[in-house]
Amino acid sequence: MKWPQCSYLVDPQRKLLCCPVPRAASTTLKAWMLRASGVSAAEVQKKPLSLELVRAICLDRLPAREASAILTDGSHFRFTFVRNPWTRLVSAYLGKFVPLMEPALGALHGIRRDEGVLGLLGSVRSRLGLGRPADVERGATFRQFVRHLERRGTTRVNGHWRAQHRFLADHEFDFIGRFESLQRDLAQVEERAGVKIGWPNRHPTQYSDDEHEPGSAADWERSQLLKLKRYPRAQAFYTPELTDIVGRLYAEDVRRFDYAPPWA
Repeated sequence: MKWPQCSYLVDPQRKLLCCPVPRAASTTLKAWMLRASGVSAAEVQKKPLSLELVRAICLDRLPAREASAILTDGSHFRFTFVRNPWTRLVSAYLGKFVPLMEPALGALHGIRRDEGVLGLLGSVRSRLGLGRPADVERGATFRQFVRHLERRGTTRVNGHWRAQHRFLADHEFDFIGRFESLQRDLAQVEERAGVKIGWPNRHPTQYSDDEHEPGSAADWERSQLLKLKRYPRAQAFYTPELTDIVGRLYAEDVRRFDYAPPWA
């Protein structure tokens, strides 16, 4: 089964089909689907979440005919969550570039092995003339990251900054929730699915309550960000130019899901 369908999660017994979009509460959705399928609360609270457990409930683990039927016959409750593209990109940058963490590779996110964070950082540094590709410890600023995406696009890239509408493909979903109203929308999913499990927020990014000037963090080095107890909020990373670039990069997400910069 091809991406993105191979990343969908399914519970045939409860007739649930979930499309987890990275950086849009995807780990919480995976944990919930595991609980719905009978995995214990203790197991889903472990960090990191077991990829082996998640793989066991992926749609592509079913026989091809059964999986195809689930995608086409409308018998399953289909749901997903999306997020504001401007805040999602900052979350992806802070979550993956600053600590230099490799994301999960393979079918779960549709990421080729050469699209890991370290490989991408080397590519960013090389293409922008920032030094040797292997010299990744210095990282890349948010501005440099956005400039790289401007050249590369958001189609065949790491799932954490791939355009969200591509995860949904051309499938119809019964419910599209929003990260910004997570608790309210998750409650609606539970009501419509007829399941009461609860939704722990497993990996909340810690943002500072301090005021930062718009664009003030756009050129901060990795070393500066690592010294902070809490990261600046998204607006601090955006100049008007970067806001426009991200709007163009994710124009289809903006159109489909009716988003705008939160500070506009």
